[in-house]
Amino acid sequence: MKIVFAVLAIVALIGVIVAVGARSGGLFYSPEWRTVTGDGYTVSMPKDPKPSTTSESTAQGMVVIKLLSADFLFSGGFATGSLPLPGTERGLRYETPTVLDAMARGGAERAKITVQRRTEITLDGISGLEVEGELSEPKGWPATMRIYFVPPNRAYMTLVVGPRNGPVYADRERFFDSFRIVGDR
Repeated sequence: MKIVFAVLAIVALIGVIVAVGARSGGLFYSPEWRTVTGDGYTVSMPKDPKPSTTSESTAQGMVVIKLLSADFLFSGGFATGSLPLPGTERGLRYETPTVLDAMARGGAERAKITVQRRTEITLDGISGLEVEGELSEPKGWPATMRIYFVPPNRAYMTLVVGPRNGPVYADRERFFDSFRIVGDR
């Protein structure tokens, strides 16, 4: 039960990735892609992504989320984030399915995504979950999240939102396929 409460405490933070990604600046889609390094990962994104950090106190301790986002006001946006789950230094253990499920439910709820499909995925042997759905605002925009968990305590999330007929949606696989977790696993 302790694990569930710790994970549920951090799902509230998933909405931060969506909120920051949705407000990071830029009017028009950029065809210029570059590979950038985030906190424990690399990813290719159009234009220079905006880095940001946010933190929140949870029952298990402080959680710091490091984000990179590239937003295009009329086209949608891309966002990535990583966070260490607190409490492992005190012996708290996180189970991969529990973390992935809680982050998917919490992320969809905070971002107001009506979930249409959840699919188990892997990235270089790392367990993950893909969540597809539609945003309530802007109404009907598709949203896709990919969430990964590297035990004992590191979670990663990628997110793409944009109109179905737009360039962000068209490039979502390029973005997702470029995401790589680096460093200790």
